[in-house]
Amino acid sequence: MLTRKKASKRKLTTPSSKKAVKQMTLAPLSSGKKNSVSSSPSVRDNTKIRLSMFSAEDEPACDVGSQQEKQWTHLSMDFLREDKIMDAQKRRPNDPEYDPKTLYLPEDLKGKLTPAHRQWWDIKSKNFDVVLFFKVGKFYELFHMDAVIGVKELNLLFMKGDYAHSGFPEISYAKYSQTLIQKGYKVARIEQTETPEMADARCKKMSRSSKFDKVVNRELCRITTRGTMTCGVLEGDIGDSRARYLLAIAEQKIGSQSSSLGVCFVDTTIGSFHLGQFEDDKHFSRLRTLMAHHSPVQILYEKGRISGSLKGVICMVPVERDGLAPESEFWNADKTLNFLSENAYFDEQEEDWPQELLNLSTGDKRTVRGDRELAIRALGAVIWYLNRCLIDQELVSLRQFHWYEPIQEFSQQSVSPNQTDSYMKSQRNMVLDEITLKNLEVVVNSSGTEEGTLLQQLDRCVTPFGKRLLRQWVCNPLCRPKGINSRLDAIEDILAHKDAIETVIGLLRQLPDLQRLLSRIHTQGHGKRSQDHPDSRAILFEAQIYSKRKITDFISALNGFKVAAEIQDLMHKLVGDSQSELLKQILTLERDGGRFPDLIPQLQFFEGAFDKKQALKDGCITPANGVDREYDMALRNLQEVESQFQGYLKEQSQFFGCKVLFPSCLHLECYQK
Repeated sequence: MLTRKKASKRKLTTPSSKKAVKQMTLAPLSSGKKNSVSSSPSVRDNTKIRLSMFSAEDEPACDVGSQQEKQWTHLSMDFLREDKIMDAQKRRPNDPEYDPKTLYLPEDLKGKLTPAHRQWWDIKSKNFDVVLFFKVGKFYELFHMDAVIGVKELNLLFMKGDYAHSGFPEISYAKYSQTLIQKGYKVARIEQTETPEMADARCKKMSRSSKFDKVVNRELCRITTRGTMTCGVLEGDIGDSRARYLLAIAEQKIGSQSSSLGVCFVDTTIGSFHLGQFEDDKHFSRLRTLMAHHSPVQILYEKGRISGSLKGVICMVPVERDGLAPESEFWNADKTLNFLSENAYFDEQEEDWPQELLNLSTGDKRTVRGDRELAIRALGAVIWYLNRCLIDQELVSLRQFHWYEPIQEFSQQSVSPNQTDSYMKSQRNMVLDEITLKNLEVVVNSSGTEEGTLLQQLDRCVTPFGKRLLRQWVCNPLCRPKGINSRLDAIEDILAHKDAIETVIGLLRQLPDLQRLLSRIHTQGHGKRSQDHPDSRAILFEAQIYSKRKITDFISALNGFKVAAEIQDLMHKLVGDSQSELLKQILTLERDGGRFPDLIPQLQFFEGAFDKKQALKDGCITPANGVDREYDMALRNLQEVESQFQGYLKEQSQFFGCKVLFPSCLHLECYQK
């Protein structure tokens, strides 16, 4: 294990080059401006004192400014030179198949590294495009070029030593990771998955162990990008209620004037997938409209397989863009369906697959329909990327898949005058394409913000999920008179009870972001993830805090649904005689033929299932008697064993003629699984 005092004295010597830092320092998006260092979160004084423990005692203190000008060790590594850098397959950057996500690491270097630094370089060489937050004890540490980024963008402090080195406490992960991600970087969280005692026990079982075996195991637990942000217990709340879409695009040319496109976009904060396939013109009007309605924060495309005109459209969007290698990363349709089947995202029964996915394949779930191949390929790219970020299991298993149909455009060339009436009857939404939305500043102004837009003027929503829904309504306004009048009738009936509506608005303000909260709870309680994911093995030193956060999330969700049920009951009484069929459907329970789910039975169950105050205090839920049959049986078995054991001790006391005690503080860690 890399010790704090010795770490700063270790050196790596190879030929020098100042240009290497350009390859290793991950530049944020060219489209966005970096914030100044002064606006970044800073390390508190007490944290700086703790971090100073990493410094070598015999080295003089150095000013941070002078440290930034220092010739760090990574700048002298020959394999990082601009004219020598290669990917893991030894391809140079001018090779069309060059993979910027990987780095060639010379074998002779590995023997010169300390065990912990060797771990760091092994992970870095496989994830060269991300900043590693590398766990050492209770701290996440940044080394070499990553440390330079940490000091520059996060206002961290350099540790003393010959190699660039900075860090921060585990509890501050959310703050620092979100800051880097918002500036356009990718962040990887590396956790210790062993304690020193567990490492010693492992080495004792080996016939022969080297110094590299004796270091505690560390594993990559999460890669987070702008398009893969979630609201986990470590990450915390994002703070922005807007949807954050990761978009994948597959293309097949149809002549010189049009293309067939497959798309898949997912909001990872709520786990909602949308798939679609459609023909588009040479200007990609439908794709532009899709991106205007569902603004992506990251785009995936197939490297070398898309036309120059499509690449030009993608490059015009000021978001993060990642080119994936054909077949190996941007999967074909058959490989995608096979992966979905073999990795047990859903139960084995056909009826347990999401219907939208079943509609894309034939009866065996492994053969794609011909008119859906591009959509499945786009889905394959998204699943590969989520798998790389280690969040595929938690998101795909939510089963939220929807088919995306582009809004049909009305034109005199495509619809004759005598067909206009039938066209308007079939067309549910008005077409607001990218140019219209931009010129009218419907959702975004010329500066890229919502200030002064139509959306800002209309948005009086008090819930985050309401704000997301309103944005979609504004981008896709109704055009059928029947639908418009139905909404107007509902609003008229609601406004007839203004006094009561104030009460309802007050209740709505109490609702948390239930969509994101349910996604987070699903992740925390996912059985397969808790067994196979590296996070299930991670040694977290603030585990008690994270456990209490989980309990808080669960109770917050229960309270949110309790408020939702109260709102439904109040509104149903107010507009019980409403003339609006839409309002009646929304506010009537499902058991009575409406759309609102009956939440009361489940809420009553959880009300008495456990002691909420005690759970928040202990950081764990203890089921009440009679709630969990298996738990009750296990308690009875424990009590029975305890009774038998006490009886045995009593017998031994009588046999020896003295009091026999059993030590209660045995070190049983080595027997724990």
